[in-house]
Amino acid sequence: MKTLVLFLVLASSAALAQTRVLYDDDCTNDNDCPVNFATLHKLADAGEITILATVADSAHPLAAPAMKVFNTYYGRPGIPVGANQTAAPDNPLCVKNQCNQSTWLGGLISHFDLGDTRAKYPGCVTVYRETLAKQPDKSVTVVATGFLTCVAQLLASKGGPELVKAKVAKLVVMGGAYPRGFEFNLDSDPADSATVFATWTTPNGYPPIWLISFADGAKALSGPPASDDPTTHPGVYAFQLAKSTQRGSWDSMSILYAARGLTHKGVTYWTDSGNGTVLMDTATGEDTFSTKTTSGHHFLINALSNEGFSAILDGYKHKGFAGLAPAH
Repeated sequence: MKTLVLFLVLASSAALAQTRVLYDDDCTNDNDCPVNFATLHKLADAGEITILATVADSAHPLAAPAMKVFNTYYGRPGIPVGANQTAAPDNPLCVKNQCNQSTWLGGLISHFDLGDTRAKYPGCVTVYRETLAKQPDKSVTVVATGFLTCVAQLLASKGGPELVKAKVAKLVVMGGAYPRGFEFNLDSDPADSATVFATWTTPNGYPPIWLISFADGAKALSGPPASDDPTTHPGVYAFQLAKSTQRGSWDSMSILYAARGLTHKGVTYWTDSGNGTVLMDTATGEDTFSTKTTSGHHFLINALSNEGFSAILDGYKHKGFAGLAPAH
């Protein structure tokens, strides 16, 4: 009996130690999405995170179906998937960036799930709200590595701010070029980015925001293994369609931070820039990190080398997460 009680206590402690992740990505223009989902699922396989839901924030009709393909490949077809059901982002900067266009989504869905489209999925705000409502207070880490379109929609929904403040422990954002610059994710939807950063502040009662910048992941390369069969491995197939072998690891590093924090098992991955405020120029899309006010916004500074991050994440030249077979 004592053994059973001890087992249950340990199992409960392990479950509580897992970071509860709600993952939000565009999964459209850039073909890094396969590595992101490999990272997400391999961390779940290792017991470091629990994947609560995945949300597609771009307006591309095949982004949510792609998430389903990757979740299914890694043995978790039941994970809720939400889709941005609006035309946003559709501003001039998004059009300039071709933010809702893709060289690989059409081919991927034609091969792995022909006929699927975002119309078959619940809206991203619905999935956010239903997922958050079921979780303990202050327990969810939202990882947003695409446009902040769906996060802004959530904050604009009735009771959305109160739900976020009650349930979310932190928001991890891949976006920005700090201390000042231009970056694809934020400047593809500058109005929603500005709204999120102006609203989501600790003085307003929200949890902290942690940011991975463009510079963090640009030279930490990752991709799926070239040796795997593209007809059965959607990540390999997507990279072949995009005519790519490796991409920067911005998004997957954001997921890694959500799971492991600044340090893990004695290894320092990042240091903290300090508390500040992200400001957006909605006309140009430029972002600025200001230390004149403290809004609970922090950008991460790489402490681990680019090669060190690649060794963890890459499957093309390394045996990192993207190179590991599904556990299920």
